[in-house]
Order: sequence, then structure tokens, then C-alpha cells
Amino acid sequence: MCPYHDTCTEYGCPELCRCFCDSDDISYTGLHPKLIWERSMTLGRGNDRCDFCMKVRYSPMQRSPAGTEKKKGI
Repeated sequence: MCPYHDTCTEYGCPELCRCFCDSDDISYTGLHPKLIWERSMTLGRGNDRCDFCMKVRYSPMQRSPAGTEKKKGI
């Protein structure tokens, strides 16, 4: 489920959804040196799901807090 894809489809312009996917890549890539933004599939680019993932890069001397090393989207 993606609110952008759902809305664009509802209004008969699903091809515009790709613009929102592109804006995510622009917004999140390089946002912070410790933030890793990964995604290989999106509904707006014709895939059956969005597989975005944001991770926090920890230094070798720093332990990640339990449960915070990886956050996945739907």
C-alpha cells in the first residue's frame, strides 16, 4: 500500500507516482552520513511492492541499540 500510488491511480494518472518515488530517492540519499537508504522496487516504477529500507550506520566502536539496527517499509 502506498498513498501516492493509490491516489494517482484513483485520479487516473498512475504514471505520476514515479515522481514521488524519485523524490524519495532525492530526499533520503545523502540526508545524513549515518543514514543508509536502500530500495530496489516501487509500485510507481511498475513493481508489485515497495521494498524501501532505512538503516543507521554505526561506527565499529559504537553498539547499536537493540531493535534499531534496521527499519523496513512495506
